[in-house]
Amino acid sequence: MPNKRIKPKSWNEIVSDLINLESRYMIRRSKKTPFLSIKDKLKNKEFSLRPIRAYENMPEIQQIALVIEKIGDKEWPIEQPIESLIKLLNDEEVKNFETPYTWNSLRVLTLNHLTKSMKGSSQKNIKADLNNLHKLNYPFKWSLIKDWLYVKEITSRPFKNRLDSLEQIRLAITNEYGTEPHWLTKNNLTELRQIHNSASKKIQRYQTAFEMKIRGIPTRKEAEEYLNSLWPDYKLEQWCIAMLLNYGLRNHELHHIFFIDETIIDEGLKEGCVLVPGESRTKSKYEHFVWPLYPSWIIEYGLKNRFNECQQELRQKAKMVISSAKDKTKKWKEGDPTDLGVCENNDYLGNWITNRMKNNLPSWYASVPDARGISINGAVKQKITPYDLRHTWAIRMATDPRCVGITDELAAQAMGHDVSTHRKHYQKWLSQTEIRKTIISNIKFPSP
Repeated sequence: MPNKRIKPKSWNEIVSDLINLESRYMIRRSKKTPFLSIKDKLKNKEFSLRPIRAYENMPEIQQIALVIEKIGDKEWPIEQPIESLIKLLNDEEVKNFETPYTWNSLRVLTLNHLTKSMKGSSQKNIKADLNNLHKLNYPFKWSLIKDWLYVKEITSRPFKNRLDSLEQIRLAITNEYGTEPHWLTKNNLTELRQIHNSASKKIQRYQTAFEMKIRGIPTRKEAEEYLNSLWPDYKLEQWCIAMLLNYGLRNHELHHIFFIDETIIDEGLKEGCVLVPGESRTKSKYEHFVWPLYPSWIIEYGLKNRFNECQQELRQKAKMVISSAKDKTKKWKEGDPTDLGVCENNDYLGNWITNRMKNNLPSWYASVPDARGISINGAVKQKITPYDLRHTWAIRMATDPRCVGITDELAAQAMGHDVSTHRKHYQKWLSQTEIRKTIISNIKFPSP
């Protein structure tokens, strides 16, 4: 809101004052748009200040002139809401409270805190938010930080990510200075997190099954036709896609897995299984092994014979960043049995095959199955992504007649997550009718 204590000026007076100040920025208005614009005279660029109106709005335009004076020759924080900039003009709390840090030093402090407390793949969003806050240079005041949060829809994942980032900043400051910052308290964040959770649950409650993403789940025939079409132009990609579908892997796990050594088959593991390292290297909670959905593919597509060659090539295409599990600030030294190392860039690793399928490989469309895993006749086929291949493995384990005896518990363990996650994300498409049929088929009714 405009400050009523400021004596109103005319448009020409405001422009004249800015000219006399030799300010870097100048207000502009045009009959082509109802919104005020700003011209950066240094870069000879103009940008809109929407929703600030350019006509019949002199008190607020005068506030903009004061913002221009305050910013001086600095870069205009173009992503920061103009309303937030106006609030700064009479913000006595910000003027009178000196902090021992800047956003740049906070970024360093928080990143050091993250290095000691969480895996690199979990830091991606927080690093992006730190860079954004540093770029916008928000004052250390909760009302303005809250404006930054509300740039994102409150029910959205990005809103939650920003809350998580602020919590890590709060923890980093608290650990360093012994007290939490006055402008970012635990109560502040807890209150907004409760509002976010409540709003998100309300939306989810009213979502129907028709609003859920329907995934293409390729049949064996469709998968083999596609894989065969990739040879010989895309040998590495063929191996990656076949491995993902045959073992239900996450993309980044291709960098870390290895085939079961013949010397330990006597321990109960079968040849053709692969071992997936646990949380030190992957997103799995524990080390686990996976058996193949289609054992014949191991020879047909050279999954084992080409394993070392393809995995090494893949690691060159997207290089792993491995830190010491003992001290994440240091690189991992191979050969130490007491230090498994921690992979810091699994998201980046996984994006390689995703981008290849999206931008370089022939498009792949496949069938949508019903609750029995049978393709729906006449259904529009869906474009396949790497994550659909992990879904395919899970669904085939639940519906393929060859997989009788493989329980949800066994399948979940093979995929590296708990049973509740397995049922929530990989079998929610199963119809209630099919579930009831399964339950009924396992009940032994009393004889007449």
